[in-house]
Amino acid sequence: MQARTTALGLTTLVPALLALTACATGAPRNLEFSSSSPQALVIVGTMSDTKQKYDLVLSTYDVPNRRLTSNSFKGQYSATHDPASPSTMQYHVLALPAGTYIVKGLVIPKPLGGLDIVCLSEGTAHFELKPGEATYIGNTAWRSSQVIRMGFDDDAAAAALKAYPNVHAQPVHATLVNTTFRNGKDAFGIAEVCGGYYVDELPKP
Repeated sequence: MQARTTALGLTTLVPALLALTACATGAPRNLEFSSSSPQALVIVGTMSDTKQKYDLVLSTYDVPNRRLTSNSFKGQYSATHDPASPSTMQYHVLALPAGTYIVKGLVIPKPLGGLDIVCLSEGTAHFELKPGEATYIGNTAWRSSQVIRMGFDDDAAAAALKAYPNVHAQPVHATLVNTTFRNGKDAFGIAEVCGGYYVDELPKP
């Protein structure tokens, strides 16, 4: 089954002093998981049109207030795209606490050091992760300085799970809900931070 491009994500490059720190880039191969597990699994595919490495960052999310509930110490998780060749789709399986999450943005290493942060505060999607389920949120590509939301490749997602011999689950599609989230300053009111709480107004949905 071929993946298909379905929509464009809106991107903003934030010259942040504080990085989108995230934990865990992949579940261990000996992970044990079944329908009785308290955790959830998320499956995501990543690609770029160059050999650019990047982290796709997921964050816990408060839907009514369109606000991230994560910080540098909790609630942020990343899938690290590190291709050997351009336009190669890589699949990632992450074990996360169940809950509501959002695709927050990308962290891209600069060639001479430092990071670029692509913040999706003006256009992204949130989704639910349920305990004991393996939720496939589709594929994301970094192309020509744009984040592109791709379609679903069910065969590839199922193959990604088969690499985990003790995981007893089948991928289910996430219900992706388009949304925006709060963005602004850090706790000191100085640096621009993707998902910073210190803002005067909420972006339009």
